[in-house]
Amino acid sequence: MKKTRNLVLLAFVLFVWAALAGGISLYIDGLWFESLGYWQVFRITVLARSASFLLGLAVTFPLLWVSVWLSSRQPRSQGFWFKQEFVEVARKSAKAALLLVSIGVSVLAGLAFQSNWMTLLQYLHRATAGVTDPLFENDIGFYFFALPVYRLGVDFLLFVGFLALLIAAAGYLVHGHLGYLNGFRLTRQARTHLSGALGILLLLVAARFWLARYEILYDIHGVVFGAGYADVNGWLPVYWLLTLAATVAGVAMLATITASTVRPAVYCTLGFIVAFLLLNLYPPLLQTFVVNPNELQKEQPFIRNNILSTLRAYRLDQVETHDFSTGKRITNKEFSENQPTLRNIRLWDWRPLLDAYGQLQSIRLYYEFEDVDVDRYTIDQQYRQVMLSVRELDFGRISESAQNWINQHFQYTHGEGLCMSPVNEVTAEGLPEFFIKDIPPRSTVDVKITRPEIYYGEKTDYPIFVRTKLKEFDYPTGDTNATTTYRADRGLAVNSMIRRLMFSWELGIYQILFTGNFTDESRVLLHRQIQDRVRRLAPFLLFDHDPYIAIDEGRLFWIQDAYTATDRYPYSEPYPSRNNPRFNYLRNSVKIVTDAYLGDVTFYVSDPSDPLIQVYSRIFPGMFHPLAELSDGLKRHVRYPVDFFDVQRDMFRRYHMTDPTVFFNQEDVWEIPNEIYRGNEQLMDSYYIVMSLPEADHEEFILLIPYTPRNKNNMISWLAARSDGDAYGKLVLYQFPKQELTYGPMQIEARIDQNPEISQLITLWSQKGSRVIRGNLLVIPIAGSVLYVEPLYLQAEKSEIPELTRVIVVYGSEVALGETLDEALGRAILGGNAKAERARPPG
Repeated sequence: MKKTRNLVLLAFVLFVWAALAGGISLYIDGLWFESLGYWQVFRITVLARSASFLLGLAVTFPLLWVSVWLSSRQPRSQGFWFKQEFVEVARKSAKAALLLVSIGVSVLAGLAFQSNWMTLLQYLHRATAGVTDPLFENDIGFYFFALPVYRLGVDFLLFVGFLALLIAAAGYLVHGHLGYLNGFRLTRQARTHLSGALGILLLLVAARFWLARYEILYDIHGVVFGAGYADVNGWLPVYWLLTLAATVAGVAMLATITASTVRPAVYCTLGFIVAFLLLNLYPPLLQTFVVNPNELQKEQPFIRNNILSTLRAYRLDQVETHDFSTGKRITNKEFSENQPTLRNIRLWDWRPLLDAYGQLQSIRLYYEFEDVDVDRYTIDQQYRQVMLSVRELDFGRISESAQNWINQHFQYTHGEGLCMSPVNEVTAEGLPEFFIKDIPPRSTVDVKITRPEIYYGEKTDYPIFVRTKLKEFDYPTGDTNATTTYRADRGLAVNSMIRRLMFSWELGIYQILFTGNFTDESRVLLHRQIQDRVRRLAPFLLFDHDPYIAIDEGRLFWIQDAYTATDRYPYSEPYPSRNNPRFNYLRNSVKIVTDAYLGDVTFYVSDPSDPLIQVYSRIFPGMFHPLAELSDGLKRHVRYPVDFFDVQRDMFRRYHMTDPTVFFNQEDVWEIPNEIYRGNEQLMDSYYIVMSLPEADHEEFILLIPYTPRNKNNMISWLAARSDGDAYGKLVLYQFPKQELTYGPMQIEARIDQNPEISQLITLWSQKGSRVIRGNLLVIPIAGSVLYVEPLYLQAEKSEIPELTRVIVVYGSEVALGETLDEALGRAILGGNAKAERARPPG
C-alpha cells in the first residue's frame, strides 16, 4: 500500500512539474509574440491546437467508452470458456482495465490529431486556385485544402472504430458473450453490437475507396508522376467497384442488427474480400499486356497532363523564350554602350572575399563575417553591383577567461556594421576596395549607416539583457572600448521577481534570480537569431537558406524569402529535395523584413495569386501585408531568391520539353554545367549579375544560369530571372542556335588550361610557396555575344588573405589574361576586332 502511494505521489509530482514547465514556456511565448505584434497569431495557434486535441479526444473516448460499457453491462454466469475459474478472476478487473486503456488511447489519439491543426484551419479558410485538374476537373484548391481533411477524417475514424471493435470484442470475450466451445459462439447482444460496429467500419472502408479515386493523381509508378492509362482505365473503375462492394457489405452487416441470421452479411463481406483480391489483379494485367507494348501511344495524353501541371506548379509556364544568336562580334561602339554591364562584372567570388573581409575588417577576434551577400545600390548616381557582409559578434571567440554569464548576457550584446565593396574593384595589392568599412562604419560613397548595431543576426543565438545597470560593449577604440545602452523599448520586461523566476526556469540561467544589475527598465531580448525568429512566428512556411542585409535610410534590415509549398498538386512532378519536406508545388509568396536593431519582423506578400498564402492570410488576419507597403528603399533591394530559382532551373532541365513524344524519349534533356573552382570540378552555382537583357534598354539585376545538353559540354541556352521594378519575377530563356557551337563552361575551362601563358603563370606561382585559386567562371551574354570571365587569386601559404592578381577573359577565339578587367577585356574584345579588320580582304 505504501509503495502504491509513493508511485501515485511521484506521478503527481511529475505531472505538476511538466504542467508548470509547459505553462511557463507557453506564457513566455505569449509575451514574446505579443511584444512583436503577433498576439493574434499566438492566440489562434494555441486555440487551434487545443481544439484539435479536444476534437480528437471527443471523437475517440466516447466511442471507446461506449464499447466498454456495452460489452460489460450484462455479464453471463456461464461463458464460452473451458476454464470458467479464469473468467471469474478476469471479470473483476476487466472493466476498469479496458476503461483505463480507453482513456490512455484517447489522450494519445488527441495528441496525434493535434498535429493536424493547420490542415483543419486550411480547410475552414480554404480558397480556390482558378485552375482545375485534367481528370476530375476539380479546382486545385480541393486537393490542397479539402481532400487532406476528408482523408484525415476517414482514416482517423477507421483507426478509432477498429480500436473500439477490438475493445468491444475483448469485453464480450471476458464477460462470457464471445468464445469458442465446440465452434465459434456469441450471444445476440454481442452479435448486435459487433455487427453494427463492423458494418460502420465497412462503410468507412467504402468512403476510403471513394477518396482513393483521387489518389491516382499522385501515382508514382507510371512513366510520369500522376494518373496514367492503367490508373484511369484500371484503378479508377476498380475503386468504384470496391466502393460499391464495401457499401453493400456494410449495409448488409448493419441489417443483421434486426435480422435473425448473419449469413447474408457474412456472404456479402466475403464477396467484398474476394472482389478486393481479384480486382487488384486487373490494373497490373492491363499495364503489362495493354500499356507496356504501346506505352507512348497509351500514355501520351497523360504525359501532356504531367508536363502542363508541373510547369504550372513551379511557375514555369510563364517563361518567355527568345533566340540568342552569337554570330557577331562586339564593335567598339557596342563596347562603349555596354560599359554599365562590363563595369559590373563580378570579379570577387564570395569565398575568397569572405576570407579577405575576415582578415582585413574583423578588427577584433570576437567579430566574424558569416556570409557575403550580392546586391545592387545606386551609388553616386550609378547603378552598381556590390557585395556586403555583416560584422557579427561571435561570443565563442572571446577568450575563455572572459566567457562568463555577465559578459555573454549583459555586455557583449551586438555586432557592429558591415563591409561593402564593389564587385570588380581591387587595390594595387589585389585586395578589395571598400565603399564601407571599419568600426564605426565609414563610407566613401553616398550610402551611409547611422544605426550600425546588429542585435539580431545570423549568429545572435543567445538571449541578452538590456537597459540594465551595466553598460554594453559597443566597439573597440584603441586601448579602450566604447559603451552604449540599448535605446529601444523592445523585448520583455524583467521588472518583478515572478518574471525573474520564469525567465530563470525557461532559460536555465539561475543567476537571474540573484543579480543586482536589473532596473525597472530592464528587458530581455529572446530568439535573436533571425532564422529561428521567423520560424517561430510562421512554422508553416519554408525559408530560404540565405537571408541578406539591406541598408535603408541609414538602418540595417534583414530580408529573407519564404515559400509556400505542398505535395498535393495533381500530376506535378515532385522535386527531389533532401533538406526540405517533399513538395510538388512551390511559390515564393513571402518576403520577410527584420530590423537588425529593433528585431521587428514584418511579412509581405510577394505573390498574392498563390492560394496557400491567401488561406494563411485568412487564418491569421493582419499578419501578412501587401508588398506595396514595403518602403521604397527596401523595395529596391528585393531580389529573386536563389533557392526558388534553383528549384525552377532543375525542373526546367526536362520540362522545357513540352512535346509528349520528345519528353517520353528524353531527347533534349539539359544539364547544369560544371566549372573548375580551386582546382576541383563542381556544379556551377546560379549567380547574380547586372546586365542589359537583349530586349531591354537598360541594365538590371538578374539571376542567371547556363544550360548544356546532356553528355555534352557546349552551351545550349541560359535562363534568367529578373529582379527590378515591374519586371520582378519574370523568367526569360534564351536559346542558342543548334547549328552553331557555343562554348560551355567546361570547354572554356579546358581552353584556359591549354593556354601556354596562363598555364605557365599558374605553374610558376604554385612553385613559390603560394596557392593559385581559380574563381567562379561567369558566363555573360552581351550584345549578341558571350563573354567568359574567370578571376585568378593568389594566396601565400602563410597568409589567409587571397589577392586578386589576374583576370581571364575568353571571347570567341581569344583567351586573354590581364592584370585588370579592363586590360583583359581590351585584349579579348578590341584586340580581336583589330585582328578581324586586318584579315578582311581588300575592296
